[in-house]
Amino acid sequence: MHLIVLFSLLLALGPPALAHPGSVGPNGCHRQAISSKQHCHPERKSAQLSREFDAGNPPRAGDEGVFDGPVVWVTDGDSMRVLVKGHDMEVRLADIDAPEREQPYAWKSKLELADLVRDRHVVLVPRDVDQYGRVVAYVWLGNLEVNRELVRRGAAWFYPEYAEDESLYRVEQEARAANRGLWGQAMKERMEPWEWRRRKR
Repeated sequence: MHLIVLFSLLLALGPPALAHPGSVGPNGCHRQAISSKQHCHPERKSAQLSREFDAGNPPRAGDEGVFDGPVVWVTDGDSMRVLVKGHDMEVRLADIDAPEREQPYAWKSKLELADLVRDRHVVLVPRDVDQYGRVVAYVWLGNLEVNRELVRRGAAWFYPEYAEDESLYRVEQEARAANRGLWGQAMKERMEPWEWRRRKR
């Protein structure tokens, strides 16, 4: 369901999001509605596989399957609002989880994200839409992936439940070993946000 919402959003915002309507699989292929024949769009493969982008091959504004626009607000350590083609888009950073507002380090985590993206034009590689209607995405500033940088700084946890791969796990382990950010706090002050939310239910 979430992917249907995401592709509807991509279509509503218009080019350069998709070459023509209809979702494609991880290999960039789908079946035509009229003929039922399968055909592929190699140019859409990398847009679907958002982790194919890296510092050596970052997404750029105007690339197939990406959004871009100025950041208008940082909500907390893992979410923001971006103005995309005149639409105020709520964005949740993929694969990470920052402290909740009532948790220790929440304000510092928000400031880390704000320091990175405030008044900046970002490129978004969308992956999904969450239950709150936010676009779940990888956020890029030039060659810098913001999601990864927040974990590297110790401003957020790697969030394995919905992650596409485990590359940020290694980044988190390095931040832990260096006592960066939230990892410099006492153990009792760094409960995983998903565990904190579960206990608050």
